[in-house]
Amino acid sequence: MKYSKLQCQPKRWIKLHYLKILRLKDTPEKIAGGFAIGVFIGLFPTPWIGLILAPFLATILKRNRVASILGTLVMNPFTSPFVYAVSYTLGVFLLGQGLQNPFLVMKQSSVIEWFGKDVIVPYLIGITIVTIIGTALSYWFILRLVIIYQKRKLEKLHHNKT
Repeated sequence: MKYSKLQCQPKRWIKLHYLKILRLKDTPEKIAGGFAIGVFIGLFPTPWIGLILAPFLATILKRNRVASILGTLVMNPFTSPFVYAVSYTLGVFLLGQGLQNPFLVMKQSSVIEWFGKDVIVPYLIGITIVTIIGTALSYWFILRLVIIYQKRKLEKLHHNKT
């Protein structure tokens, strides 16, 4: 089985999706809103249904569906361990349990213990905060990027006409 060059080059994959977001034909607010919905669904623990739920919510909220799908891709095999670790660490810290190495805790605990209050409660508290912050930041960031891109595109179009 042959792999495409795109699968082997994360930078190229990121650039491709970045350009897809910028080139969407919609208002900056709808694109950023759709992307933020996708980030929310992608970060919050909604395994396997994020790609269905994000465009559904984007449609209901009248935001860009393609951007919502692209937003769910924030959670991927490269970012998931980092997000899980930060969420768990933040939750343990906020609960006053001190700072713990999340990877060490996962390695020393059984799967049944992961779903106990020692792991799942801190994780849910942490991921809720990470999700809220990530959603807000992604909306603001994508909104700025799309506004700049569309403004430059309009200026270039205007410049070429004259």
